[in-house]
Amino acid sequence: MNIDSYYSPRLIKESRNKFRSLIDGIDDEIFPLDNDFIITSVNQALARSLGTHPRNVVGRYCYEALFDTHVPCRNDSFTCPVLLARESSQLETALQMIEEDGAPTKYLELKAIPVQNDQGGVDHVILLRRDITAQKTTEQQSRDYNERLAEDISKASLQVKEGGQISPFNPKPAPSPH
Repeated sequence: MNIDSYYSPRLIKESRNKFRSLIDGIDDEIFPLDNDFIITSVNQALARSLGTHPRNVVGRYCYEALFDTHVPCRNDSFTCPVLLARESSQLETALQMIEEDGAPTKYLELKAIPVQNDQGGVDHVILLRRDITAQKTTEQQSRDYNERLAEDISKASLQVKEGGQISPFNPKPAPSPH
C-alpha cells in the first residue's frame, strides 16, 4: 500500500467524520480548551445543554459560556479543575453544585484532562462535564433512610420468646417513687 493513498484527503475526512460521530454520541459534555480558556471544539451534548448550536460556543471563554463570569472560576467553594490540571499536569476532578434560591438543583462532575506537548507542558485541557444530580439525589435518599432506620432501631427493643420467636418488647418504665 502506498502511504500517500493511505493518507488521502478522502480517508482523512472519513476518519475525522467517524471521530466526530463518536464524540457526538457521548452523553457527557466534552470540550477542549486552549491555554487561554477558549473553547476550541464542543460535542452535541454540550451544545444541547446550553440550548445552542456548537458554532455559538466555539471561540468563547469557557467561564463566560458555561458560568456567565468574566474570570476563571476560583472561589471558596469551587476551584476550576482546568486551572488545577494546568498546574499539576494531571487529571483533576471537581464537583460543582448549582443552586436556585439557596437550594441545590443540579450537581455536575467536571474532569479536566491535560494534553501535554513534547516538552511536557500543557497545550490544551479537555474538559468532561457530567450531570450527576440523580446519583447525588439517590445518595441523599439513602443517607436519610439509614438515619431514620437507625433512629427506629434505637427506639425498638426485641424479645426472644420460647421457641425462638422474636417479638417487639417495650418495657414500661418502673413507676417513680413519690
